Amino acid sequence: MTDSEVLFSFVEETVANGGSIKIKIAGYSMYPLVTSRRDSVLLTKAQKIKKGDVPLIKRDDGTFVLHRVVKIKENGEYIMCGDNQFLLEKGITDKNIIGIASGFLIDGKEIDVKTNEQYLKHKEKYISNITTHRHSHDFLEIVYILMMRSVSQFGVAYASGAS
Repeated sequence: MTDSEVLFSFVEETVANGGSIKIKIAGYSMYPLVTSRRDSVLLTKAQKIKKGDVPLIKRDDGTFVLHRVVKIKENGEYIMCGDNQFLLEKGITDKNIIGIASGFLIDGKEIDVKTNEQYLKHKEKYISNITTHRHSHDFLEIVYILMMRSVSQFGVAYASGAS
């Protein structure tokens, strides 16, 4: 097992048993809310997930991601997105949820996600923006997918400068 696998196994077990755990953020998908390798998230067991919550999920491929719930479908699936991303992650279910952010340590300051006014304003602004820009968001997602297909198909030619 890698160090990361050991850590997240411990996180899963701790949260599943009703404990809470603080882990350092790595990555930029939730920027500007949190800064990679500076800030931390306090995870607790998820009770009922709501739009705007930030759960830690385990993708089907085994990777772990902390993203915001932007929509809950009627069938109970979650649509999620990082605050610094435009691609929606779909098909997330309760089986993927490890825990939920109950707080953050941002630049040394403790933030409670239920009571901190600045955090609540950020959450509402983000949810409003993602809802308002849904059509442009869908368009960007399509452009990104087409771009990635082109790069994977023609990447060697682009990289080498050949035509």
